[in-house]
Amino acid sequence: MNKQRRKYNILIISSLSLLVCLFMAYFLLRNPATNSVNIPEKYAINLPETTKAGTRLCIGHAEWMKGCDLIIENSWGISIQKIEGESGLCCLEDSTIRQSGLYDIHLTCDGKIIAARKLTVLPTAAAEPLEVYLGSKSITADGGRHWAMITAIPVDSLQNPVAAGTSVEFDFFRPDGSVQKKSTQTSNLVAYEKIYSGSKVGKTIVGSKTGSAVGQEKVLLEEPGYPTNFSIMAVKVYPYADSRQFFLVESSEITDEFGNKVADGTLVIYTIRDADGSLRQLTAYSIDGRANLVVQNPDLAGDLSIIGRVFGNVNSNDLSVNFKRVITDLPVQFDSKNQQLIIGTLIGPLGQYVADGSEVNVEFQPGGLTKTAVILEGKAKASTKELKKGTYTITFKFGGMEKTIKFRK
Repeated sequence: MNKQRRKYNILIISSLSLLVCLFMAYFLLRNPATNSVNIPEKYAINLPETTKAGTRLCIGHAEWMKGCDLIIENSWGISIQKIEGESGLCCLEDSTIRQSGLYDIHLTCDGKIIAARKLTVLPTAAAEPLEVYLGSKSITADGGRHWAMITAIPVDSLQNPVAAGTSVEFDFFRPDGSVQKKSTQTSNLVAYEKIYSGSKVGKTIVGSKTGSAVGQEKVLLEEPGYPTNFSIMAVKVYPYADSRQFFLVESSEITDEFGNKVADGTLVIYTIRDADGSLRQLTAYSIDGRANLVVQNPDLAGDLSIIGRVFGNVNSNDLSVNFKRVITDLPVQFDSKNQQLIIGTLIGPLGQYVADGSEVNVEFQPGGLTKTAVILEGKAKASTKELKKGTYTITFKFGGMEKTIKFRK
């Protein structure tokens, strides 16, 4: 009987102990504690809804909050700040509220979120220097068919993009001397304006500002467009085919459709057709819109044809220059004592000796032996010592004239 009563008492005591444990667990869950002090179910984080980037923020805290954490999250990442010290103010670290945007702030104690709120951080005013970009750096001055873009990216002193809708002003000094002003607003972090080409070459200088922030000067080059046809003329011509003198092929100004001179260094190819139909090409480069060319007189009498081309399809007129024979007679004598042929005296169109250093081409047949006889004081000499005995046909060529003789050694 005693044994049964003892078992019954033990069962009652165990049941009571279990009830006490369950009650205590329920009480602890309903009332979590930090540092042995009760924590309220809800706690309002005392911060404004919005603030400016870089503002120093503080929240009040009670003694029970010591050791709790503030978890601060924004688009740049997460930072955790432990609440230290006695009751009073807890100030956020200076590096925390620097980026503009939306922040999520949580107060956690013993791993439990006690309070949460959102904070909007706004950028401050634009700071100098205003970042400005220009592209492309040059365009064709073609009356508005091409354009470049000026772009500004205003940021505050903490490098936050300024608020959308911030006004940005651009000022343009154009090559024609006019001044233009345009105002736009930031959108998607930037403000921009297109700069359409004018019809005059030169520099477009751009200034920019927003509030008190000013940007660097930017320069857009407006270059001449595609050239148009031009004309050429021959000046300072000595009209005799002596292959010694030179004359000048002078071009008109080569311009685009708006009258702008082509850029210095524009290549002009001159094609020259000689009197015998042979072709040669010479090149010139434009300086101050003109591409002049110095041409050597031909050695054949007749018409010399010259035409200039730019880019293959921009042409000059077809210029024709007539050249006369530099001599009217080509006398030849044989000096038997010195065994040499004497060509001359060769007299020019003004009654003068032809120029010293001019050359007479001498060809012997049969054999095809060719010699060049250099003129000195109106005469040229060609030796016949190396010829074997026999009869030769000798041809002399000079100044567009040709003479053939029979020679027997």
